[in-house]
Amino acid sequence: MFGGAGHQPGQFFSPVDIERDAAGNLYVIDSATRRLQKFDAAGNLLQAVDIRIDPQNSAEQSEPWGLAIGPNGEVIVADTFGWRIRIFDAALRPVVTFGQPPTGAAPGPFDLFGPRDAVVTPDGELWVTDTGNDRIQVYSLAGEYLRTIGGPGAGPGQFDEPVGLALGPDRTVYVADMYNRRVQVLGLDGAAIREFPVDGWGGQDVVDKPYLRVLSDGRVAVSLPAAGLVRVYSPEGRLLASVRGGAEPLSRPYGMVETPDGKLWIVEGGAARVRLFDVPD
Repeated sequence: MFGGAGHQPGQFFSPVDIERDAAGNLYVIDSATRRLQKFDAAGNLLQAVDIRIDPQNSAEQSEPWGLAIGPNGEVIVADTFGWRIRIFDAALRPVVTFGQPPTGAAPGPFDLFGPRDAVVTPDGELWVTDTGNDRIQVYSLAGEYLRTIGGPGAGPGQFDEPVGLALGPDRTVYVADMYNRRVQVLGLDGAAIREFPVDGWGGQDVVDKPYLRVLSDGRVAVSLPAAGLVRVYSPEGRLLASVRGGAEPLSRPYGMVETPDGKLWIVEGGAARVRLFDVPD
């Protein structure tokens, strides 16, 4: 376990997502403090930065909820209520920023209505869940618009409040399609391949936003923040196991990341910490 409630470096106020780079370092984003923190594999603090464009401007809109890691160690931050994507290099220096608030008209390619999560595909494309617009926006890592995937609806390849994103081991992308209460699996061309239901998703609470992680063996871990648990499914959607936290129940579990030895770091937004768990068989 690492973290704990507080505003000092190494502490959290409202942590929501976690990623791991090729060297094993861990990155945690805090939606309330707007702080991106880098830890070693054991949870020791290495670095911390404010992800806002002007950290001295208290009026700047910013509430980051998602992270991704690029092929050269880039750290991508989905600044959900800053309405933008910010990309930092491996030294956590900002290098690319794009996106703008929704206007109320038909959304353009850079109109991001609450971008919630991101993932970099094996082809080097950056996929972003444009949650309020019920679509996935695809960009280059230089911030160039490439294409749009999906749109509002409940059919294959459509979305209603898409939130978390994760890469599968077979060049697929898994999407937490929250209000449709399902995980959708897409090919890198955006085509729908399969889906499976997640009982307990669909809640309207603004902090009940799920994440997911495809494990190295193909199993899929999904978080249910309001229920205080993480479920583990087979790739086809068969429920295999659940993580509840034991004597200290999980408190609003959000993002997760697997360790090289097959354990699972889980971010607890309600407890301001990150805890390590064995993944049940």
